Amino acid sequence: MAEESAPVSIGYKTFANDDECRAYFRHILTSYRRHQDLNDYEKHNVIDLIEKGHPQAERKMSGGVKAIQVREKRVDGRSSKCFHLIRDNGDLEDVSYVKCVENLFGVAKSS
Repeated sequence: MAEESAPVSIGYKTFANDDECRAYFRHILTSYRRHQDLNDYEKHNVIDLIEKGHPQAERKMSGGVKAIQVREKRVDGRSSKCFHLIRDNGDLEDVSYVKCVENLFGVAKSS
């Protein structure tokens, strides 16, 4: 269960807790087809999530972000969906929204 914390504003939205935030970004992840660019509204929210919550945000965001897509990444032999930043030069950078949410809300690492 989520711990009580102050509401957090990310992009155009405000989340009361980590569960609400995680559900919103999970919904985006599952709503888009692979390799489909997020719309400008969702892109803005994901970029703000990364900037505020990712421990390596500066590195992740370096080189500009032309688009964000949902793609798959292999981790420990499993395929997992995650956001991929498409940099201005075409390079890809994967990002875990879960890591961002956990960092923002100060929740214990998920297993």
